[in-house]
Amino acid sequence: GKSIKQIEMKNDGDTSKQPRQIASYNGKVYVTSYDDTVTRIDTASLNIDATIQVGLDPDGIVANNGKLYVANSGGLNYMGGYNNTMSIVDITSFEVIDEIEVGVNPTNLDIDDSGNVYIASLGNYYDVPALLQKYNPITETVTTIEEITNPGKFLIHDNKAYIIQGSYGTPYSVLVYDCDNEEVTTNNFITDGTQIELIHSISVDKKTGDIFIMESDFSTPGSVYCFDKDGKLKYSIDSIGLNPNSVVVI
Repeated sequence: GKSIKQIEMKNDGDTSKQPRQIASYNGKVYVTSYDDTVTRIDTASLNIDATIQVGLDPDGIVANNGKLYVANSGGLNYMGGYNNTMSIVDITSFEVIDEIEVGVNPTNLDIDDSGNVYIASLGNYYDVPALLQKYNPITETVTTIEEITNPGKFLIHDNKAYIIQGSYGTPYSVLVYDCDNEEVTTNNFITDGTQIELIHSISVDKKTGDIFIMESDFSTPGSVYCFDKDGKLKYSIDSIGLNPNSVVVI
């Protein structure tokens, strides 16, 4: 329970790299930052050992089968237009080997049991809608999952995608998509009537299948709700802090 090191994520001139999301693979941790880079951290030395340039304002990142997949959101370039690419990085050489066109403002990624990469692109919040897409690394093709609209943060567990849907002014819910059968199994994961007004993030206990849903209004401390795999509330932790974002179960 003690902090053993802090790793400064800064560029020359002491400007922040603005780190976003992380992925781990074979003893390394990979961090996307809004300075258009992915940083590699060695978990033995706890030092940065390499940095590469990817696309504009990378956000989501996942690792699988010797590759990193990086969502280049263009999040800081909203006045000039968001980005719409996903960089593929070979982990051994730590070089970008491909760049795939996806939806506008790709932000969150995850991988199913077959190695397909799912991409939630948030659009421009005006006239370009959000999309959920699937990239098949074998055929190198991107398909849009048409029945899912307005996706936000999501995760894949037991080959099911748990996807936050909603926006301010519209009801929030967690939709469940079966990656094997390629179909929505329910538009509302919560089955016991528990009401959560503003869903901010979602995590999973991979051992038990418990789903953690976090709420936030971005101004007051949010709460965390733990549901079993059948969508029934087990417990909640109220007012845990501002914008609860992740749960890690040890």
